[in-house]
Amino acid sequence: KHSMLFGPEGATLWRKRPFPAIAGKISASGDSFAFVTSDPAIIGADRSLRVKWAYRNLMKRPAAIAISALGQTSAFPCCDDRGEGLSAVSHLGKPFDAFMGIGVIIDLELNEDGQIVLAVSENGQTYCLNLVKGCGIWKGNPGQKSTGVSFASKTGESLVYSAAGQIMKLNPTGEPLWEHW
Repeated sequence: KHSMLFGPEGATLWRKRPFPAIAGKISASGDSFAFVTSDPAIIGADRSLRVKWAYRNLMKRPAAIAISALGQTSAFPCCDDRGEGLSAVSHLGKPFDAFMGIGVIIDLELNEDGQIVLAVSENGQTYCLNLVKGCGIWKGNPGQKSTGVSFASKTGESLVYSAAGQIMKLNPTGEPLWEHW
């Protein structure tokens, strides 16, 4: 339940226990953190682990979390009486409209500016959603039951992979470019 920050050479820069963190992600810039706590809650913090915002409107602990490159957005699975889905919070702690009824999210990635999220549900469906506009961009089932994603912000392309060993590259509209086993 401690949070540790390591430098480029692997040296420990700090070790803190500001809140009971279960999991966390650091932004690509290294200036923002998003943590899942045992409450469950999502905590946004700066590089010194000062809490900037907290999102406590969760019914269960999210299995995954993503943070954009500069920390503008944090996204995570959620659930409510409408079912399972995906939610996101801005760097000011303001929640975006949730995408509910898409199933249990097992992996997700945000684009660089935090407006687009790519998510994989437990049933293997892949979703590309615009958090700011509150709409879907595409939905697909690109082959085997997907278990993970990777998203290239600059090109809009993504990699979707499965436990069966399939890797598939998708174009910005979710159509397959190539696959490898």
